[in-house]
Amino acid sequence: MVGRLSSGVAADKIGRYNTFVIACGSAGILTLSLWVKAEEDPALIAFAVLFGTFSGAYISLFGALVAQVSPLSEIGFRTGLVFCVSAIPGLITSPIAGAILANAGGWLGLKVFAGSFIVAGTMLTFLARLVFTDMKFNAVF
Repeated sequence: MVGRLSSGVAADKIGRYNTFVIACGSAGILTLSLWVKAEEDPALIAFAVLFGTFSGAYISLFGALVAQVSPLSEIGFRTGLVFCVSAIPGLITSPIAGAILANAGGWLGLKVFAGSFIVAGTMLTFLARLVFTDMKFNAVF
């Protein structure tokens, strides 16, 4: 709840894409740094709290990103299309994660798989942001 609400407030101040990239990038970095090394309960709890806070931006801002770059007449179509297309990886990655966990990769492989996908998705979103802002790094977008 904290991540979802605070990301909306931050998006109004620094931009939707900027907030999304910062929050999701932080979630990816947390996954690859803290979760990979976490073996004891306190580290796992800290990861869960921090990841939950930062990943809330994905839930609350995903539709807003589409609406920001879409003409008013196409917001519904494009939002539906994006959610439809994003459902495919949502369905495919869970069995892949299960296979990684059950086979040679184990928990470490699963953690690296999850963190890599979060970072890759964040990088693609950042590239889209750069394209829409004509490569302006300091734009509120």
